[in-house]
Amino acid sequence: MRLPLNFASWVKPNSTSIKPMIRQRHLSTTRSSPQAAKYYLLSYTYNPENLVERRAPHRPGHLALAKEFTTGGKLILGGAFVDPIDGAALVFRGSEEDVKEFIRRDPYVQKGIATGHNVREWNVLVGTGLENK
Repeated sequence: MRLPLNFASWVKPNSTSIKPMIRQRHLSTTRSSPQAAKYYLLSYTYNPENLVERRAPHRPGHLALAKEFTTGGKLILGGAFVDPIDGAALVFRGSEEDVKEFIRRDPYVQKGIATGHNVREWNVLVGTGLENK
């Protein structure tokens, strides 16, 4: 039986088994590129009681920090949940250290407006403007 040309190229000459080569070829095509952008989802938890009033004095600093990270290409989008305003979600492109820096510097965290947070690496598959996908 003759193998298709592309399949035969996977097999090393004088090889007794093609299974290791098939697995190696499969893994090399399914791994993400080392240059692929990484995305992170930061979620904040807020105590919704009087939130609008409590966050008002800290909002300009929070938004200035968000603008800095957006201008630098690190923060892609973000905003608070509605009805009730009990948290927020922000999407970052870059490194987990970038997200941690944002958290450290965010007035909402420093002043207790954000009562909790969670950072997760996010495997983004579709969307406009994606890098290396």
